[in-house]
Amino acid sequence: MMNPFSLNKELSSFMDPDSPFFDGFPENEYDIADGWSGAIESYIEAIIPPSTTSKLAINTFKVLIVGITIDSMFTPVLTSALLSFAAILAVGMAPTFIGVPPIIPIILPPVTTLGFNSTIHAPVIALLTTTIDLWFRTGMATNPISGVTIPWS
Repeated sequence: MMNPFSLNKELSSFMDPDSPFFDGFPENEYDIADGWSGAIESYIEAIIPPSTTSKLAINTFKVLIVGITIDSMFTPVLTSALLSFAAILAVGMAPTFIGVPPIIPIILPPVTTLGFNSTIHAPVIALLTTTIDLWFRTGMATNPISGVTIPWS
């Protein structure tokens, strides 16, 4: 199952100096990409239904997010990376399921704007985790034989 606690913990490890999980701030855009991709990978590690393309999805996400060096680009790049990640993840649910990535838009600007203007990190990370988790859970998977449709979990 998708694990929002793991996502929160991994994001806190590089974003919240007051967290017991904090390992240090990223030194460059590659560290940022490593932190984010590691957080997303741990979050979907046991996704239901499973996906055979999860590693490809993570690598694509990481390549897309490595370019985040300017705060004003953070939200659109992260949004694009998450959309690409979900689309690739959905493909790997076949042949057992026909995966459909979340079709509602992920709304990050209120959270990211708050994050850039805040010195209190934990509530922003919690809100970001909840936003990402709720969005991912709108992904669907349909069994082509039975027709049963389940949400990603």
